[in-house]
Amino acid sequence: MEPERMREAEPLLTEAERRARERVRRLPRASADPEFRARLAADFTLGELERLRRVSAIRLPWHRREMTRWALGAAVAAALVVVTLALNQGPPWRVVSLHGRGIATVDGREVALRDVPELERRMKPGAQIVLPTDADMMLRAGDEMMLALDPGAVVTLPGTPGRWFGRRAEGRVDVGTMRVSTGPTFHGAALAISTPEARLRVIGTTFAVICEPTGTCVCVLEGVVDVGPLGGPMSEIASGMRGYVYASGAPMDHEGMRPDERVKLALLRAKRIASAGDAR
Repeated sequence: MEPERMREAEPLLTEAERRARERVRRLPRASADPEFRARLAADFTLGELERLRRVSAIRLPWHRREMTRWALGAAVAAALVVVTLALNQGPPWRVVSLHGRGIATVDGREVALRDVPELERRMKPGAQIVLPTDADMMLRAGDEMMLALDPGAVVTLPGTPGRWFGRRAEGRVDVGTMRVSTGPTFHGAALAISTPEARLRVIGTTFAVICEPTGTCVCVLEGVVDVGPLGGPMSEIASGMRGYVYASGAPMDHEGMRPDERVKLALLRAKRIASAGDAR
C-alpha cells in the first residue's frame, strides 16, 4: 500500500490495531536457513527436484485407469467366448458295442480293437475309420446319434451338431454299410453324407447308407432322406422306401427298402431308444 494511502487509512485503525502493527514492524526479519538453502541448491543441481515432482504426482488406482479397464473388458469377453464354445460342443463318439478282433485304422493310425479307450480318443469328427472285414462296431454320440458300422466299412465320422449353433454335421461312406439313427437332441440339426456317387441330406430319421461296387443304396426306416447323384437333383426317400444311385450314371431307382435292412434298422433304433439318457 502506498504511504499516502496508508496515512489516509490510519484514522480508521483503533488504538489496539495501531499498537499491534507497531509490534509487528519491530519483529526481526526472517532469513533463510543456510543449511536448507545449500541442500536445495544441491538437489536442483543433481536433478532431484524433478524426480521428487514425478514421484509425488497423483496416480489413479490401477482398476480406474483407462487402459486397465479396456484390457479387463477384452479379457472378460475372450473368456466368455471360450466358455461358450466349450459348452456348445456336441457330445463325443463312444463305443457302444464291438465285435471282432484285429486292427482298425483311424486316420491312418492302426489301433487294436481291444483298446477301446484309444479308439474313442482318436474318433474325432472327420476321422476316417477302416474296420477289418471280421469286425463290426456301434457308436453313440450322447442322445444325438447312434451309428452302426458293418465289417469292412470305410467311413468318415460326422461331427456332432452343437447345442446352440453350428448345427450342421457332415460325414462320408466310401465302402460298406453305415446305419444311422438320430435322437431327440438332434432335432433342428442337419446331417449331410456323401459317397463316391451320391449325396444325402438328413434332418432326423433312421436310415442306412450301403456303398456297393454298382452304386449307393439308401434305405429309410422312418422320416425322410433327400438323396441324389453328385451334382444332380435330389429326391425324397420316404419311410419304408429305398433309393439307388448308380455308379454308371443311370437314373436313380425308387423301390421298397430291403427286408434285411428293415430288421437291422429297427434293432438300431430300439438300441438308441433304450440307451437314451445314459450318462456315458
